Amino acid sequence: MSKLRRMKQTQEAKEKFYSPMLQLLQDVKTKAELKEILKISDRAIRDEISQCSMYYAVIATSDKSGYRLAKKIEELSGESLLQELEEVEHQIHEISSRIKCLKKRLKPLIAYKKVAEKKLGGNL
Repeated sequence: MSKLRRMKQTQEAKEKFYSPMLQLLQDVKTKAELKEILKISDRAIRDEISQCSMYYAVIATSDKSGYRLAKKIEELSGESLLQELEEVEHQIHEISSRIKCLKKRLKPLIAYKKVAEKKLGGNL
């Protein structure tokens, strides 16, 4: 599949995606604020934000409270674009760090699974 075709499919999927969260995340909103506005659980808030982040750049870093969509690039320039880029890079770093930690947690589970499967294979 060509890169252009994949980009088109990605754009089409983004256009089809809808969440009431998208409008709310134009400005920073905390989980408590979203819970109050949408009348849904913390888990549902996290799930909805996770879905939004599959199509849109969502900023939610550990050093600041709340969630928001990254600002539109075409509306930014100079210093404001640099600041937004720093926020996005910070978010990328935090996600990458979580991935690294999760991979470390997988190692003992995989080792356990291999030993258990070996034992089962010997007893069958």
